[in-house]
Amino acid sequence: MTRPDPADLHPWIAGYLTPYTGRTRQNATQYLRRWETWCGQRGTSIEDATRTDIEAWRAHLSARGVRARGIGAALSPVRGLYLWAAQSYLITHDPAHLVRMPRRPTRSQRPWLDRHQLRRLLDYVDHAGDPAMRAAVHLWSLCGLRPAEPRQLLISDLGTYEGRMSIGLSYRKAGGADRLTVSPPVEAAIRAAVAGRGRGPVLYNENTGTALSKAIARLRLIRILDAARVPHVTPYGLRAGFITLSLEAGVPERDVMYAAGHSSSAQTAYYDRMRHTIRARAVHELTDWLDLTGTPGVTPMSDVPATLPP
Repeated sequence: MTRPDPADLHPWIAGYLTPYTGRTRQNATQYLRRWETWCGQRGTSIEDATRTDIEAWRAHLSARGVRARGIGAALSPVRGLYLWAAQSYLITHDPAHLVRMPRRPTRSQRPWLDRHQLRRLLDYVDHAGDPAMRAAVHLWSLCGLRPAEPRQLLISDLGTYEGRMSIGLSYRKAGGADRLTVSPPVEAAIRAAVAGRGRGPVLYNENTGTALSKAIARLRLIRILDAARVPHVTPYGLRAGFITLSLEAGVPERDVMYAAGHSSSAQTAYYDRMRHTIRARAVHELTDWLDLTGTPGVTPMSDVPATLPP
């Protein structure tokens, strides 16, 4: 995506976006440009917009079928813009202060693969003859990378750490660069994708001679999922599976949080699709630990009188 020229931005938007970079800046710029256009259509400006204007925009997005997650993503930079303006003494009252964010589900609703389905997928992709997608699937499902991160990975980002292959991620959503070591299956997939090349992208499209694009990766993933006879999932679904299955395997939540590039454990918990199962298991494990089931002094329900004494 081409980064907008700061000279083309409204002075408030340019000022608010000053500390932001990368995808965060790009997304916020898009939403704030839409907000500016919306204000113009209502005959006002972003400087004179009121809470009513913001609430009307929220209702407009909802009427167009935008879900809670999308509405929240659109409102967040708008709220940030007016908080910045108030703190910069450009306005005396923050019109977005009382605008409530839409309630979002506490768990990700994305489909994911269980351990058996994931093993079937990995076994298929290892022999499918598509080295770039083999590496992509392994990086999404066994390293928990975000969808774009494998496509941005360069051969120059590969290295070693304590005898293992490592990958350098120049920018992560949580902030800063990161370096992860990979497991042997992921290393094998990366080496097959690189195939002796000394530079360029790790995920190489042999038809175009360029990095694998988002659209091509999506189409190839659908074909692979169909051929492997597993449910359709997105790269985000594979990432959610990495988080869920890692926690199910007993990996400490703190370690999963760092591997996934989350800034807090709350984000990790959001993608954990087995949290309800863990909670249920805790109930039974405590009962077993206390050795209450079937022990003297614990009255079976069949022996409890229908009417309890006062």
